[in-house]
Amino acid sequence: MTQIVTSTPTRTSTSVPTLTMTVTRTSTVTQTSTGTNTRTTTATWTMSVTPTVTRTNTAVPIVTAIQTNTPTNTLTSTHTRTAVTTSTSIPTDTATGTVTGTATLTPTETSIPSTATYTATPCTLTFTDVDETNTFYQFVRCLACRGIISGYADGTFRPGNNVTRGQLSKIVANAAGFNEPVSGQRFTDVQPSHTFYQFIERMAARNIIGGYADGTFRPQNNATRGQISKIVANAARLEEPVSGQTFTDVPPSHTFYQFIERMARRGIIGGYSDGTFRPQNNATRGESAKIVANTFFPNCQTPGESKK
Repeated sequence: MTQIVTSTPTRTSTSVPTLTMTVTRTSTVTQTSTGTNTRTTTATWTMSVTPTVTRTNTAVPIVTAIQTNTPTNTLTSTHTRTAVTTSTSIPTDTATGTVTGTATLTPTETSIPSTATYTATPCTLTFTDVDETNTFYQFVRCLACRGIISGYADGTFRPGNNVTRGQLSKIVANAAGFNEPVSGQRFTDVQPSHTFYQFIERMAARNIIGGYADGTFRPQNNATRGQISKIVANAARLEEPVSGQTFTDVPPSHTFYQFIERMARRGIIGGYSDGTFRPQNNATRGESAKIVANTFFPNCQTPGESKK
């Protein structure tokens, strides 16, 4: 960047004239023989006059700035400014002085590479019944270390237990980042005081889950593998058309066909060795952790741990 700045400051000074007068008077009296007195007076006048001097100084500095910027984390700038001023005054009745200055600004920047480092805090959360040999270990830790799921007071997670509709609502809502305040009551059996009230309301407000014809949600009921496929697929907005048939027991006419197919094609869910999916089977807490982690956190890496 080259920048030329021109400014013209004007300074005018006027001195007040000073008049100095010195008078010397000398008298001499001479008496003649005729009795006549003769007085001789000699007057000396000294006058000093200081004329009025008006001086106008006009400074015309021309500043040329050459600046080179290289964005870095550390910036060191050295500014050097050299000004040369020449003033000439002639004391006459009117004296005019001209001041000419030239300034050059040259910033110098030194780049120092950033040395900032970031260290993830290892997650020390563990469950006594989910060690590294457990099938669902990485998925349970992936969600637990993010505060999405939790265990029981005795330090267990109980991955083989069936997951309830209320529990699943909480897990999916947390994984999807649904955290807005809620109010009102949509289902007769899920009052604002219910443990899973806010999670169920957030999911229902998005039409991800629904209740029964009698106005209940039945949060204590177990969730099936087919229901989980639908709920998770909708929460993740997996909506593309599907065709074909991946599992022998989930034909295109099945209630959960499109949701199961969308999840299976992404490798989020799998079936059994006989080619079935068994959508009517209850899902366990471990299975739910795996499905949710694969959907919202693919290849999930627990904070502070390296991939193996």
